[in-house]
Amino acid sequence: MGKVISLRLFENERSFSISLDNHHDLIFKMHGASGNVILSSGTHHSYFRSALKSEKQEVIHVQDRVIDWSPDYFQAHTEDIEKHYFTFGKEIWQWLHDRGYNKSPDLSNHDLVLNALQAMGNPDFYSCHADHKILFSLLPLGESKKLSSDPVEAINHYYQLFIRDHAFLSLKQELIRRQEFRIKNLQTQISKNEMRLNSISDGSDFKEWADMIMANLHQVSTGADKLVSESFYIPGKFHEIRLKPDVSPQKNAEIYYRKSRNRLQEINRVKGWINESSEILKTETERLKKIQDTSEISALKVFEPILAEVREKKEQAKRLPYMEHEYMGYLIFVGRSSAENDELTFRVASKEDLWLHVRDVSGSHVIIRHKAGHTIPKPVIERAASLAAFHSKRKGETLCPVSFTRRKYVRKRKGDPPGMVIAEREEVIMIEPAS
Repeated sequence: MGKVISLRLFENERSFSISLDNHHDLIFKMHGASGNVILSSGTHHSYFRSALKSEKQEVIHVQDRVIDWSPDYFQAHTEDIEKHYFTFGKEIWQWLHDRGYNKSPDLSNHDLVLNALQAMGNPDFYSCHADHKILFSLLPLGESKKLSSDPVEAINHYYQLFIRDHAFLSLKQELIRRQEFRIKNLQTQISKNEMRLNSISDGSDFKEWADMIMANLHQVSTGADKLVSESFYIPGKFHEIRLKPDVSPQKNAEIYYRKSRNRLQEINRVKGWINESSEILKTETERLKKIQDTSEISALKVFEPILAEVREKKEQAKRLPYMEHEYMGYLIFVGRSSAENDELTFRVASKEDLWLHVRDVSGSHVIIRHKAGHTIPKPVIERAASLAAFHSKRKGETLCPVSFTRRKYVRKRKGDPPGMVIAEREEVIMIEPAS
């Protein structure tokens, strides 16, 4: 191959070359993902990464790049100076801004640039915590610790700190991401339940209508389809109350009394969900603050079981034929493919679970786990239906028809392809697709 006769570092370039005594040069272009090593012998060039075709369009022999640091040049190019001072990375610009860059006259800005150059020319080396990273820097950034003025001693010290601090920061960031995700989901859940609460009345109209029917029995004959009567509470206001003509007036009143009771029960349930979610949100927010304020890895260890549970759920999700969601305490399963739809519907789901599927097009089967003694709330059905719509060929539509029925009313005929089923006793809900 030849002996090394010289080494050249190109000025203001992330490149260097090694010259050999056989008239070959090794050019190292340290350009990150597009970096390469080139063996050059005048007119012939060999590439370590031959797949980078664009390299062949460039001038092989890298040139020194001169930067004019003078005040006049700075003044003439103030608007796009970052392009001209291309060796300054975002950390150096951050260092400048932290010291008042762009808050003073242009010449003062230039003085700051010269200060940065002087500091990097006779450097102390620092270990810095900035943007959730541990940096080895010529300038103090963020939370900094001076290591040494000797580069070898500094990098050895930095390595020891990195090994220690990297584990701490990685664990802390993972915990913060998990908490922020949990808090966002809780906030969304509370918001939707508050919207649900605002969209329903307190049931007082149903009770008043029932009272009006009972007070006007002498005016209501069997077979009537409506009753018009003045309000008990607002003089001059009249209500037109719909009646079922095939039942007695007393039965119509009983229907409205029942609707009033059901509405009040629904309101109390939604308020209960909001209060419960709000308490959990408060706890999770306090936990996030504790994690953010923690500076020692030993204090984070108490949270590791939470991460272990999250990781276990992720690993389990990879093995299951469905994606798992939770809403208002109910588990919702979404099939991943046609074959896995069959497995979800006929092997995982029980006969009392609620089964959902978008109408008339292919898509995921969706299951809501039944709770013994409980009726699945309408918001849970709406959430599951929006998932079914999203995981179907109708996901781009504004509103989608989604069928739902008990799993026990879903069957598969012999010879049907994967995912195809027959469903009976279906109800249909129109819903907006949402992930």
